[in-house]
Amino acid sequence: MPNDPADPSPIGPSTSVSASADVPLSLAWEGFVPIELPVVFPDRKGPIPPVVAVEGQTGRWDEVGRSRTVVIGDGSRVQETVTLSEPSGGAPPTAGRARFAYTVSGFSGPLGRLAKEARGLWVFTERDGRTIMEWTYAFVATGPLARPVLALVVVTFWRAYMRAGMANVVRELEKSRAWPM
Repeated sequence: MPNDPADPSPIGPSTSVSASADVPLSLAWEGFVPIELPVVFPDRKGPIPPVVAVEGQTGRWDEVGRSRTVVIGDGSRVQETVTLSEPSGGAPPTAGRARFAYTVSGFSGPLGRLAKEARGLWVFTERDGRTIMEWTYAFVATGPLARPVLALVVVTFWRAYMRAGMANVVRELEKSRAWPM
């Protein structure tokens, strides 16, 4: 498994989604860092349940090493840890770009039989006053027999879950924008 937290795709089955938000990068980043996961993932997509709560998060969610427990609608929990944040510590993005990466571990239930870890990467780029967001999510299979099944789950269900989550992120960012008058 590669050590670069900003490159999740080589570790196993992966998928990416992208979208554009009608907000400048500084406002998109300011809104993204504290966004609540139950708002991003309120609904089940196929066999993938919603996120119902986040526990144990302290401090800003843009500092490497921060972790939290994500509570899933089926009663399972996963651990999420920030592995990359550019910028961090509340600083605004510079040079028209920002990146955020994290690992997810401790899968249980059906997904726990297929995946032992996942990595996510968000890349934000400002273009013409809008923010383009690209999100990649990659899984580490529990073994060679699980890998093809996990790949099917990722393509069939996880991508739809991500698309819905991305649409919710865009909606929240655009809803909360504060344009100067």
